[in-house]
Amino acid sequence: LFLQAERSGMCLVAPSRRICDILRRKIQRGEVVKPARGMYARDLHWRSLSKARRMLYVMRTMQSLHPNWVFCHESAAVAFGLPVSHEKLGEVHVAMSRSQRNANSKGVRWHVVEHDELAVVQGLQVTSLPRTAFDCMRTSDFKQALAIADGALRASGRRSSSFVSCFRRIGGNLAGTAHAVRTMRYADARSESGGESIARAAMI
Repeated sequence: LFLQAERSGMCLVAPSRRICDILRRKIQRGEVVKPARGMYARDLHWRSLSKARRMLYVMRTMQSLHPNWVFCHESAAVAFGLPVSHEKLGEVHVAMSRSQRNANSKGVRWHVVEHDELAVVQGLQVTSLPRTAFDCMRTSDFKQALAIADGALRASGRRSSSFVSCFRRIGGNLAGTAHAVRTMRYADARSESGGESIARAAMI
């Protein structure tokens, strides 16, 4: 069961009460870890994964359990391969409409996202790249926002002016819109890593 889940880039969801009992004993022996509620992974395999890949495992597992979920903010950014700070990978971010009114729960944070085009990246339903970059940038400091901006240009091959236009269209009265627009004007696709972007942001 673990090998099957790992081949799919997912955590194991116990298919029966008997398997749950076995997994609990393996957790006590340190052979298995529990990355999120109802999800299990082999300890050695889990420790071999980067924090971003762990997030993808959890998201794919959640997607299998909740096919209608659309991931957003930093969760969507990880799927797009954007440089996300490790400090922001502690929760899974999921989009909702105003009428859904889902309450945040342990490990899952809900955000109102409307009038956006769905994208499918690495087998995951996520918000579009412009919306993802916008939501990450408007809620991050300048250094982290510039890293996201540079990554978005690298991933898309688009000009920063194209993203600025999108930000202005979708921003409305959302907090941080001006910050995201200003930061995107400094974006440069030639930056090769998040660390390089953060260093350039410090110099700016």
